[in-house]
Amino acid sequence: MREVTSESRTRGFAEQDQRLRQVDGQLIVKLKKEFAVNQDAHRRVIESLPEESRMARDFDELGLAVFELPNGPDPSTVARMIETDQAVEYAEPNFVDSGTMP
Repeated sequence: MREVTSESRTRGFAEQDQRLRQVDGQLIVKLKKEFAVNQDAHRRVIESLPEESRMARDFDELGLAVFELPNGPDPSTVARMIETDQAVEYAEPNFVDSGTMP
């Protein structure tokens, strides 16, 4: 069975649906259910981000947050690094649907 990683998931989205467009420098982080409101888990994720990153959307009750990364770091690379935390369910670049029909 092939392991699904953030990189393969991202590549799969892009290949599967050409309507998706990556939001430059944005990263989505989803914590596991049991860590969704855990402040220590939130802090660890925030501290693992590159300097000058900022929160675009704070962690909600489901453990989902959006971050804006400074110019330079690749969101996919940062996502792979963040996913090593046991509290993180997934981290991936933010994609938006253009709404166009094929």
